[in-house]
Amino acid sequence: MEFGNLEFIQYHPTMVPVSGKNLLISEAARSEGGRLYIERNGVPWYFLEELCGPEGNLVSRNLAVRKMYEVCSRPDCRPPVYLDMREIPEVAWQKRLEGIKEECGKFLNINPEKTPVPIEPAVHYFMGGILVDERHRANKNFLYAVGECACQYHGANRLGGNSMLGALYGGKVAARTAVEELEKYRAAACGFQEKGNIPEKNFETQREDGALRRRTEEILSGCMGTVREETELQKAVRELEKMWKREHLAPEERNRILLVSAMVMSALERRESRGAHIRSDYPDARPEFQKSTAAYFDGKQVRIRFRDIPADKEAGNV
Repeated sequence: MEFGNLEFIQYHPTMVPVSGKNLLISEAARSEGGRLYIERNGVPWYFLEELCGPEGNLVSRNLAVRKMYEVCSRPDCRPPVYLDMREIPEVAWQKRLEGIKEECGKFLNINPEKTPVPIEPAVHYFMGGILVDERHRANKNFLYAVGECACQYHGANRLGGNSMLGALYGGKVAARTAVEELEKYRAAACGFQEKGNIPEKNFETQREDGALRRRTEEILSGCMGTVREETELQKAVRELEKMWKREHLAPEERNRILLVSAMVMSALERRESRGAHIRSDYPDARPEFQKSTAAYFDGKQVRIRFRDIPADKEAGNV
């Protein structure tokens, strides 16, 4: 099975860690007048307003995250970044931001009308996923993918609300395709579920190693954050190759290592910055990489190839 664009991971700029999970502060806070700042030489610096021109605090998520990374790396700045909502009008709090106020009070013991909220970027959405065609078919018979698990609509970054396109429209297309193909290939579809067609080794009962799972999470945190870099990505690939060579891996462990490897290798091979994929060593977009990545397992190792993006007339009824 092929996966596409696994390097494109959207980070939301205004997240707050809360008891092992993240509290998302909606983009509505910025659209209503919320401002991001960091302390520079002991004084609040509203950096998006200075660095991003007229858009200021209304810049896209990936640009906000990129600027947050840059200012937090400066020697004259002191993290964290804060979301200052003190200038938001009372009517906006009452009509559109009541939920944000309640959550900040409940989980942070902060009244955001009076106190800035410390924030940090966190994983929000995966643009990549199972590679599907315009009818939501994967490259395996009778396998269809819809929503966030599929790679179809979002390219290098997701526009706000476009997850609805993948879930609702994509779900309708996939359901229609599945029904049509089931009717057309009913015998093959039924035969697919016969016990003899599934290798018994897929039902091995080794227990998953919690330490290995934690280590793969650490690898992703270390090299697949908001900004990536060649040396760290190569180091991660080498460690994952060693993990893959271990004996008696449980099925979940094999799948996890393969998926993490595909993500890291996709980021490594895309030597540019585009959309939600930011490379400190390749800070600009490069025209030769205006393509999609495709990751697949050839039976021995994960491989990455680049696919041309179809022209509008070739894209089908998407």
